Amino acid sequence: MAEEEIIIIEEEEAAGIHSDFEDRYDEEHTQGSSSKKKLVLIIAPLVILLLILIPMLFLDSDDSPNYRQEIQINHEQTEPEDLKKLSSSELEQMIKRANILYEQGQKDDALKLYEKIATYSESISYYNLGVAELKDKQYEKAVKSFELAIKNNQNICVSAINAAVASLELGNKEAFKRYINMAHSYLPQEASSKMYSYYYALINFYQDNYLEALSPLAHRTSSDYELVQNRLHAKINALFASYHIAIADLEKSNADENALSLGLLYSNIGDLILAKKYLRSAIQQGTSPVKSQVALALVNLKSGQIQSAANLLETITDMYPQQVYQHYPIETFLKGSLFDVNLAQQNFHENIIHNQDTIYQILLYFAPYKIFNANQTISYIRKGNANVSIDNVTGASEYLSQSASLSNVNLNIAKSIQMALNFRLNESNERLKEIVKQYPRHSVIHYNLALTYAQLGEIAYAHKHFLQSYHLDAKNYLSGIFAIMTSKLISQENEKFNQIIKENLALEPKNEEFNFYRALIHFKEGNFPATYHWLEEQKKERPLYLTFDTLIAMSMGKDELAQEYSQKLTQILPNDILPHLLYIDAHYAKEEQKMFARKAIAHLKRQNFDMNDFYYGPFVTKYLYTQYAQITGSLYPLLEQLKEKMNTEKENPVGVIQALALVNIYTQHFEEAYTLYNELIDRHKQQDSHTLFLGAIAATGASHPANAIAMLELAKRKTPKHQQRRNDLGLLYLQTQNNEGAVIQFKYMNPVDFQSQYFNFRMLKTPK
Repeated sequence: MAEEEIIIIEEEEAAGIHSDFEDRYDEEHTQGSSSKKKLVLIIAPLVILLLILIPMLFLDSDDSPNYRQEIQINHEQTEPEDLKKLSSSELEQMIKRANILYEQGQKDDALKLYEKIATYSESISYYNLGVAELKDKQYEKAVKSFELAIKNNQNICVSAINAAVASLELGNKEAFKRYINMAHSYLPQEASSKMYSYYYALINFYQDNYLEALSPLAHRTSSDYELVQNRLHAKINALFASYHIAIADLEKSNADENALSLGLLYSNIGDLILAKKYLRSAIQQGTSPVKSQVALALVNLKSGQIQSAANLLETITDMYPQQVYQHYPIETFLKGSLFDVNLAQQNFHENIIHNQDTIYQILLYFAPYKIFNANQTISYIRKGNANVSIDNVTGASEYLSQSASLSNVNLNIAKSIQMALNFRLNESNERLKEIVKQYPRHSVIHYNLALTYAQLGEIAYAHKHFLQSYHLDAKNYLSGIFAIMTSKLISQENEKFNQIIKENLALEPKNEEFNFYRALIHFKEGNFPATYHWLEEQKKERPLYLTFDTLIAMSMGKDELAQEYSQKLTQILPNDILPHLLYIDAHYAKEEQKMFARKAIAHLKRQNFDMNDFYYGPFVTKYLYTQYAQITGSLYPLLEQLKEKMNTEKENPVGVIQALALVNIYTQHFEEAYTLYNELIDRHKQQDSHTLFLGAIAATGASHPANAIAMLELAKRKTPKHQQRRNDLGLLYLQTQNNEGAVIQFKYMNPVDFQSQYFNFRMLKTPK
């Protein structure tokens, strides 16, 4: 039996997905039929390297095929059935000699001998000559030889496939299509061949008829070339996202040989452990080093192993600066979960229970302002129950005398507090900034200023002033604990400072005030059993205490207690929005979505809210109320309400613009949101890190990556260690092919287990 040789040369793009194939040749040897002919077979790419959107990763699968390919070829020469000028044995010996010369590397001599054979038998020579030229990558000559072979009716179907492959290598798409269509036309002549199913699958694959190609591979007329057919079957199944079938096909062959392909396929089904295993194996083998290492870096990013990803990107970018961007370009986008109404209810509850950012901002919303003389201050404040939101500071600092100076400061503080309690936070913040310039060394002023910053979402500035407040008065434990919480939000935790607060608190007496501070520390550390003792204590029904009690009860699954505390909170602050949102979550969070929405809407309709809370108040109210609107299907009515408010707002539109921009993000009106954030930043000088970050989110949604980068760079300068902003900036740098910039951002982040709340990325497809 004659031996048939199959050499597989791979393609790079097919079926609308970013497919990537190893830059090497795979050789498969198998026994052919009893025929004396040595058949030439050109095979489609069969080694699959798909870097598609992992359940969370890279892919959009709508594009049409890209035909840029690295082809895989079977090179074989045929012996003529009728010899005209030489006997069969003589010509056979010449062919064997030419084959040996070729295999020994004496290509020129082999080609001359093939040309000599042509003088004796045109019926075979052109075909064999074309194969040799194709093997030698002389594609133009190969096309001409196969064309002559076709004209001589020699192996027309397979010759046409060979000619198509050579044309593809030359970038001649028209010729490629012509020859592959010709192969399809002459396919019936191969009906008696046991390889008919394979020819059929191969031709249809090249014609983009993927379903047609899949069927014959599942019902084969021959078991020959099993591994090769398995690979083609795997590729087509991967194109249709049947990743488990594709994996099974590839694992039937040498897994090491397919390590890169298997690594990427496993990433697509979300098995990142096996994906990393195979990608590391591919790297060790030296298989496509750029592709393997970049792929592993991206998988590491997906799994939160930021430092590992950064190290790989840095190494491969230094080694292959020109190639590193060619294979896996990415696009950064906003997570779809942000806009999925079906997930909004669950996400909201999880945010309250497990998201430290939200928990701390809720606590800061209900934190009391501090004054020197409550009786004097409350007389200036017109909001009902103002006393529940104010802490009297007994004894003034030596920095202020018990005189007109103290009284004047207290009056100014009272006016700023009045603004804050009536939800004019921006105005309150501006006034307190002026007061702190006059009295830069007084703890109370820094504390109040920090509280307004925190409620506006400017956490970096809040942390700075909470810290200053505590250093100016070590007895101001609330400032110290809030400094700890805000340091967590901006990724600037100081364990030594945490320990100092704990040690100092341990020396304080066990009374309501200090027990509360200790409970806050336990809660921050996740020590719920210790925190639970606080629930059992008899204490005043203050907003901050009741909020804290509600959050503890929710975290521990004490539903009845959470409902009790949240109800009391709404009774104390009936016109504030946030207490009622906590009430709804405590009472209805476990309800089915439609029932939850119905009960939430019914509860909210019964209230008489001061909407200034939403327009001008703390950011946490804007954020959570917008989410509630999403859950209850009220986003668009809220959007119209805000637009109407904008038309009537004359004094200070900043708060309304902030609310309108945020709602535009959640309604996916990204361009409108982007415009509004630019107005806030440029016209109204709202250049805090929080506003800049939200602007970057809007810019990303609106497909303005360069603008998003600029905003995040500004935000990063104000909060240099903020993990979220570093991560998102790094992804945007990857998108703009600035690996060096991306590496810098990623190296400043925690090594493992970081997942962005807002940003994701996927692979871009190269142009057709």
